[in-house]
Amino acid sequence: MQSDELATSRTNQPPSWSRQQGPSYFGQFLKMMMGFMARTGLYLFVFPNIADMPRGVPTDKEELRTFKGAYEIETKAAFRLSNIKAWGYLQWSVASYPDILDIVNQNTHDYIGALISIEAFTAGSATARLYSMRMIDMPKIFSDIKSRVDILRATTQANALNQQINSINPDKAFKQEELHERLVHVLATPPLNLVDVHRRAHTETDLKIWHGLCAHLHGIIRPDQETAQSSYRPRETALLAAYPNRTSHDPICFKCGEEGHRSRGCPLKDIKCTKCGHPSHSAEHHDRVMEMLKRRAERDRNSDDKSPNAKASSAVYVL
Repeated sequence: MQSDELATSRTNQPPSWSRQQGPSYFGQFLKMMMGFMARTGLYLFVFPNIADMPRGVPTDKEELRTFKGAYEIETKAAFRLSNIKAWGYLQWSVASYPDILDIVNQNTHDYIGALISIEAFTAGSATARLYSMRMIDMPKIFSDIKSRVDILRATTQANALNQQINSINPDKAFKQEELHERLVHVLATPPLNLVDVHRRAHTETDLKIWHGLCAHLHGIIRPDQETAQSSYRPRETALLAAYPNRTSHDPICFKCGEEGHRSRGCPLKDIKCTKCGHPSHSAEHHDRVMEMLKRRAERDRNSDDKSPNAKASSAVYVL
């Protein structure tokens, strides 16, 4: 038994339904009202489906006898009195949900009529809300990605929104494959140009699933990357020569090929070059790294104003 239902059963108070709980709470609320009606002896309204609740006293004598035995009611006046009592409890329950309270007040002293109207309202609200979430909110999350840092925000928001959709109607929630496809499509577009991740998202098992791809991106993108981009300036022409198509001034990783971190900070710890065996780069980047180091060495040799300390350390580079 859930905590709200347990609390109302102990105090024998009608369950409450607030605006914060939203239209999707109607099903749970109806179950709790059914339990409350049973505890107060209003058995007329102890039905899981609104359509099964009696709307009046039967006129047939045999049916009336059965009706009286089940609900202890045999006159229209007694039925009306029960309906008014149930309506009063309902009005009290939704006092903190103005939209629902208006519907209840429009169906004065008619408990079942109010429930029917509420059911239509919540169904319509849920449908409209789901449409907005799926067709407007989710596409906007991905279209608002303008930088790599935006990816961190977008993936978090997409997961939260999909959980909301699932709570309203699990059948309408986005499949993980759909979210993965949307994100992969964005990765290769300017100004992100995460071409390497885009390629690996189609080939590597861990990156072919939504949560794996999100975890990888959160691992290689720094939250302060935009600030770093504005303050960092390239100091090494050898790096620019080796990677002429770079899209930012961020450091570049010679293991995974992504900008934003160096090789020593790469989450892919086990990668090493199969050509030379060095753990600072992958085989894919071996030739470029060697060319870059060669250019740096030539630059240092041709520099006439270097100090002895600088010359001694010129062969040591941070990758």
